[in-house]
Amino acid sequence: MAGFSLMRNNDQRKVTKQIKLLGVEVHNINKSYANITFTMKKKDRQTLEVNVTIEVYRDLPKLRVWGHVYKFVDNTFKPTQLKYEGDYCNTLKVIYKTVFQIEKYKNEYQEFMLDCPIKKGTYYLRNINESMVDATLFPLWKARLDYAFITEKIRVFDASAYVQVIEL
Repeated sequence: MAGFSLMRNNDQRKVTKQIKLLGVEVHNINKSYANITFTMKKKDRQTLEVNVTIEVYRDLPKLRVWGHVYKFVDNTFKPTQLKYEGDYCNTLKVIYKTVFQIEKYKNEYQEFMLDCPIKKGTYYLRNINESMVDATLFPLWKARLDYAFITEKIRVFDASAYVQVIEL
């Protein structure tokens, strides 16, 4: 279980956080570049598992990632100052290895886009669940994470993940 310890008001209470995935939407798929399939299923009453298949139809040598976090406030998602834009390969080195703990879950990530640049082919994520994401750095929010994957000024696809960071 991902988490961290935090001293609060001089007590010894351990605070553990977890990201709960509420849903995923993929939009604006450029069918000449890729196709994406997400399936989500309940493993048990509290665990949601995600499977992802990405078919890449051509090499993506200069893939960039754009991301923006929206916080759920007053029954709507409002933009925050949390934004990211960068090279996919650099994102892979930092975010995927820390937040998504690639080294710890090698079997689940073995067929995903881990080598750069991204080559034509089919990539998979299997049986990914919320406990595999390190929630240490995330605030206790309900949020929407919007992402865009862009190569040479052409949008390959956009995605939105709806999540809630909870205290266990």
